[in-house]
Amino acid sequence: MKILKKVLLILMIAVVLYISLSRGVELKQNKNFSIIFIPKVVEPNNDFWNLVIEGASEAKIEYEIKLEVMAPEKEGSYEKQNEIILEAISKRPDAIILAAEDYEKTAPLAQKIKDNGIKLLIVDAGVKDQIEDVMIATNNFEAGIKMGSRIKKLLVDDGTVAIMSHSKMTSTAMQRESGIRVALNDREGRIVESYECGSDSDKAYENTIKAVKEHENLKVIAALNQYTSIGVARAIKDLNLVDQIKVVGFDNSKEQIKYLEEGIYDSITIQNPFYMGYISVEKAVKLLQGEVIEKNINTGSTLITKENMYIGMNQRLLFPF
Repeated sequence: MKILKKVLLILMIAVVLYISLSRGVELKQNKNFSIIFIPKVVEPNNDFWNLVIEGASEAKIEYEIKLEVMAPEKEGSYEKQNEIILEAISKRPDAIILAAEDYEKTAPLAQKIKDNGIKLLIVDAGVKDQIEDVMIATNNFEAGIKMGSRIKKLLVDDGTVAIMSHSKMTSTAMQRESGIRVALNDREGRIVESYECGSDSDKAYENTIKAVKEHENLKVIAALNQYTSIGVARAIKDLNLVDQIKVVGFDNSKEQIKYLEEGIYDSITIQNPFYMGYISVEKAVKLLQGEVIEKNINTGSTLITKENMYIGMNQRLLFPF
């Protein structure tokens, strides 16, 4: 009996030592992981990307890995981002987390990441052919459906709709607009024009004024990201058309929240950028540790109105900063 107890005790000690050593090796390995994060932009006034980067930085601390952020200073240039991708590849990281600037023109560089044996995770905006190891993003088609369903309720009589898009070649804009059109269904013909604004608030402002002049029965404007939403709101406010034209926006910068409170926005559809950044680094670490990771991770979206903005989880999502 005493011999059996001694054997059991030795086995227990061995198990504890094994777990401790395994954990120690895992932590050591984590510290050696090198990950480069390439968002679309690093810019002080872009609350969305600042929150994504903040989430990634939080995960960096928790998982004790090396994380470098490399990005253009202005959104909208796939050429500049492609240069950054090449520089990132030359640094030979274990993984690259990429938000693709262009659905097609970023694709060859994404393939080059894979060809160099580097794990590729896509966050927010993808490339054609879905070559990434993991995709972490809002389901943008689903988000567009939410916007379109709201627009359908707002349309009365022969009212029409204009769309302010940030890009015709970015997956986020393509999918959001597609969702809007599907949700409008038999009223899709009410969309009089889709304007490309290039993630430029001033361009969205100018296009809003142009749309108002060109389309007499314009009743709703759908804006597909932070920049376009801000430009549209500023124009509608300056034109004193808040009661005549409803704005259905996207994202939740501080300026946008103010416009929602003022009633300039009918609604905004928001994402979960902090979580998006955090989980992208977390999944990169787990992928590098050899775990099997779900390929498509939907980080969710919520349509917020002035009436529900301070209710429960909506408030927490709206004010993550």
